[in-house]
Amino acid sequence: MDDQNAPAQPPDDEAPERLQAEYFYALGRFMHSFSMLEVGVNDLITIHVADSISTDWAKLDLVKSIIGGLRFKPARDTLKRLPRVSRFDDETREEVDRIFKHVGEIHFLRDRLAHNAAGPVKVGDEWWFASSNQVNIREGEDLEVIRFTVEMLHNAADDLFRADALLRRNVDGLNRMLSRVARVTDPDYAARLREPPAPWLYKPSQLRRSRPKSPHSQSGPNRPPGSSQE
Repeated sequence: MDDQNAPAQPPDDEAPERLQAEYFYALGRFMHSFSMLEVGVNDLITIHVADSISTDWAKLDLVKSIIGGLRFKPARDTLKRLPRVSRFDDETREEVDRIFKHVGEIHFLRDRLAHNAAGPVKVGDEWWFASSNQVNIREGEDLEVIRFTVEMLHNAADDLFRADALLRRNVDGLNRMLSRVARVTDPDYAARLREPPAPWLYKPSQLRRSRPKSPHSQSGPNRPPGSSQE
């Protein structure tokens, strides 16, 4: 094919169309994995409380009618309390805290992208995506821009899927959990339940931020009203 008939190439500063497609796929997968974890945490709370009351699984409906559905933050806090009041061993409680600490880092990224748009930016020779909190702030000094890659979204999604399996292993026990998900035919999920702990894929330090991370970055006054953290 000669140069005249070759497909037109976008300028170096214009993102290729495939990049947007890759981003939207990764974003959808990331949001889906967070939603699945939220469902999983609520499910674990209901099962654990029902088991504490009775071995009769009919009690599940009773417990669910009392507890209802919780947004992620109150569900997380409730599940962190259950191992303490249920007198779980120290190792299990520490593992649950470790899992939720990492999920908290991902939660910040999830809420930013759920309430603020992101667009492609060139960082060196690579394409990243940037998102600012400009619609959520009242003072310019609070403006923050974060930059991330498509790969980071996939890594975060993978960690959220793993977090769900790890929480079930620790709170409900591997054997009991496997028997309860016997009706689930997803081989990947069954494999995640069995796999040993491994390093997290998403590294919060890889997220590029325009200002130093604040201790209030996940719960400070700049979070959007009605976010899932409330």
